[in-house]
Amino acid sequence: MPAIGVLALQGDVREHLHALEDVGAIAKPVRRLAEIEAVDGLVIPGGESTTLWRLAAAFELLDPVAKLIADGLPVFGSCAGLIMLADRLEDGVEGQRTFGGIDMTARRNAFGRQADSFERDVTLQLSDEADGEPFHAVFIRAPWVERAGGEVSVLGVDNGRIIAVRTGVLLATALHPELTQDLRIQSRVFRFNGEGDVMSGHSKWATTKHKKAVVDAKRGKLFAKLVKNVEVAARTGGADPAGNPTLFDAIQKAKKSSVPNDNIDRAVRRGSGKEAGGAQYENITYEGYGPGGVAVLVECLTDNRNRAASDVRVAFTRNGGSMADPGSVSYLFNRKGLVIVNKTKELTEDDVLMAVLDAGAEEVNDLGDTFEVISEPTDMVAVRTALQEAGIDYESADPVFLPSMEIDLDEDQARKVFKLIDALEDSDDVQDVYANYNVSDEIMEKLG
Repeated sequence: MPAIGVLALQGDVREHLHALEDVGAIAKPVRRLAEIEAVDGLVIPGGESTTLWRLAAAFELLDPVAKLIADGLPVFGSCAGLIMLADRLEDGVEGQRTFGGIDMTARRNAFGRQADSFERDVTLQLSDEADGEPFHAVFIRAPWVERAGGEVSVLGVDNGRIIAVRTGVLLATALHPELTQDLRIQSRVFRFNGEGDVMSGHSKWATTKHKKAVVDAKRGKLFAKLVKNVEVAARTGGADPAGNPTLFDAIQKAKKSSVPNDNIDRAVRRGSGKEAGGAQYENITYEGYGPGGVAVLVECLTDNRNRAASDVRVAFTRNGGSMADPGSVSYLFNRKGLVIVNKTKELTEDDVLMAVLDAGAEEVNDLGDTFEVISEPTDMVAVRTALQEAGIDYESADPVFLPSMEIDLDEDQARKVFKLIDALEDSDDVQDVYANYNVSDEIMEKLG
């Protein structure tokens, strides 16, 4: 059974919830972005459009919901909801914004103010077939559509004024269908059937939601790993980033990956003993071989050695690889310091080289969108500091393993190696994976 959210930023939305339940939906009020992302469709109810705009801005919903709509979220807007779905407004207040999505110009309060609210029967065509009996429509301070774009379907007109439109999985009406016993709009807007489908064309949103869930899961794992690094750095070197360069770099990397400041602060407190709940982590490195004879190093930071070993072993064996004895692979890698610098129009490779030349840098390489600065691990802080003193912002600074030789992979081998690396990185205990492969640009394009 599909879940339909009703945007509950102002007023009473119980009529909308009851109407949706009556046509077979799981109806729920939604206010936060995470709640909206979790539903299969959205209703934007009537009310005062300027208040709705300001509340949406206060809840930081304007741009995110606009993106969800662009990504295919099915939406029905009534009255003020029609205004919020319009790409353009007439008679809007200064600075007023909408979610947009429908190529139309909406006029606020077009039918008059509260005293001019009214009821009458109208004809709407929500499908290719005639809808039979007229709809009993309730208009309250209603807008109308002043102009509709060529790709917008006009579903209803009252006295020459457009009162209902549709484009793709977006439908908007000037009337309030939730205030009558006529449920044809609710039932057809989201096209409920025995399989619980929502709207023709809803599959794009379902696909988008799935992809976003995957991205969010990966981001959650990344956040957890970055926070773990911060906690361990604070435990080993103290809670002051000024005197603990490892902690400084861990915090910078977490911030650049958008880890919330509260998460970072709590990790520092746990690591320094100022807050309970910190775990005892240990570093473990596993070695192995992947498809095509690729050498693989796996760095883990774990509070459960048995779990980490099991995760790594399973990832290798299920993806065409095998574990190796300590030392059988690591000799193919060198420990180095790696600082990544984002490119700008003004920044050249020579600028980076001049900044780090006397700080111990061994190489500066142009990677296309970024520059990489390679040094001995002991010189990495000096390199990072030299960049900062030269006014050059850096993306990350980490000790890494770089291969001393690389194996060229064909398309099939590359696909299998990437699958192995993804499986290893999926473990919460795995912090970094290094492998000595080389894949051509042409193969990378094919693999996406």
